[in-house]
Amino acid sequence: MRFLKTLPAVAMAGALLAPACSAEDRIGAATVANNEVVRVEGGGGAAIHRDDDVFRDESVRTGPDSSAKFVFRDATNLALGPVSTVKLDRFVYSDDATYAHAAVNLAKGVFRFSSGGSPKEAYEIKTGNATIGVRGTILDISSEPGRTVVTLVEGQAVVCPRSRYDGDPRKLDARALEKYHCGELLHPGDAIVVSSGAAKSGARPFSFADAACGSDPALCSREGYASLRGSDVAPDGKLCGR
Repeated sequence: MRFLKTLPAVAMAGALLAPACSAEDRIGAATVANNEVVRVEGGGGAAIHRDDDVFRDESVRTGPDSSAKFVFRDATNLALGPVSTVKLDRFVYSDDATYAHAAVNLAKGVFRFSSGGSPKEAYEIKTGNATIGVRGTILDISSEPGRTVVTLVEGQAVVCPRSRYDGDPRKLDARALEKYHCGELLHPGDAIVVSSGAAKSGARPFSFADAACGSDPALCSREGYASLRGSDVAPDGKLCGR
């Protein structure tokens, strides 16, 4: 009986000693969550609703006739169309509103990626067979097994087949780009398809707006991460995930 009476005190002490922030770092929030949007890695299939936090090191999936958009702390926007899966991989804070490193893996489906206020070198985008380096960019991306199509909406980007080069494509000079069968996107509407170990220019452009935004135009709009909610800030004022 005495042991049972000590349990509440032990639990309270444990709570006081526990970290002020979740072990899974909050990196942003869902501003769009239509129909079936779920956490599929570590979340046990839990539904994501509008205004819910999203965390690093988790995967998110949309179902048929479903879509989502996540806005990260640096105002990066990532929109997902139907039947799409993304791994929100490694996010390292530089300061309260920028990242030193922000990595996403677009495993399957259709996406629009709009870079935010972090340095362009911070962003790492991969699909199953492509690695993409951005230069202040909006990209429409279609990812399926063995094939990726990347269309430039704004800015510039470099795309390489991961089977030949899996580092940061922005670090490659012209000779290396040719060696690794990479391609550059320099003008809006430019498109590259990655398949069979090569990134080939002149592909038919993929349009996320046509694929997903007709049902919800908010997917194609750019939004900022205007303010932090109280649950994102530890008592010492530091962000979770520092």
